[in-house]
Amino acid sequence: MQDILSRPNERIAAFERLCSIEPRLHRLYRKAERLRSNDLGEVIKVWHYGRFPGDGLKCRIDRLVGYARRQDLPAISSSSDYDAAYFEILSVLDGTGRA
Repeated sequence: MQDILSRPNERIAAFERLCSIEPRLHRLYRKAERLRSNDLGEVIKVWHYGRFPGDGLKCRIDRLVGYARRQDLPAISSSSDYDAAYFEILSVLDGTGRA
């Protein structure tokens, strides 16, 4: 996980590749941009919970990339793919990433 954090340009390139395979990741990124907040409580709410259980951005990422996709879409099923999506979307939500 530390590797993906220490090389943001590679993380961005990996995320763009993931979006070309799974377009719903790009929609989550755009949603995170719209919900961007400097309020940690709001970030935690949107990230983990959303409007109802399973609606948080993290839950949605879990269903789209990484081990959850191993069977039906192996091209985006690695832990490094998950890390790229996770940190790219979280960083735009909490205001630390590119937006």
